[in-house]
Amino acid sequence: MTQIAEALAEHVDMRVLCAQPTYAARGTRAPRSERVNGVSISRSPSTTFDKDRLVGRLVNALSLTASIFIAAVTRLRRGDVVLVVTNPPMLPFVVAVAADFAESGAR
Repeated sequence: MTQIAEALAEHVDMRVLCAQPTYAARGTRAPRSERVNGVSISRSPSTTFDKDRLVGRLVNALSLTASIFIAAVTRLRRGDVVLVVTNPPMLPFVVAVAADFAESGAR
């Protein structure tokens, strides 16, 4: 995803909504927002419970999904093109709803 975003940033205003680093970089805190190689990155807060416990994984997924939804609703504008990965699995659906808000101008 990083390579795709950086390549697109050479041609368009590229903005990314994502989470803080997780599993591989557990405990690492990246800046809440930064610009890297032409890409504006905004990191949404979420819980970081143990992913090896079902309840922790579920709460993490729900908190990240809700956080990204709120960020998307407040940042997306009519005409924006959105690319969404499928982790957490419900993320594409809630971002589609946020994009519909942006497209309709409902805020």
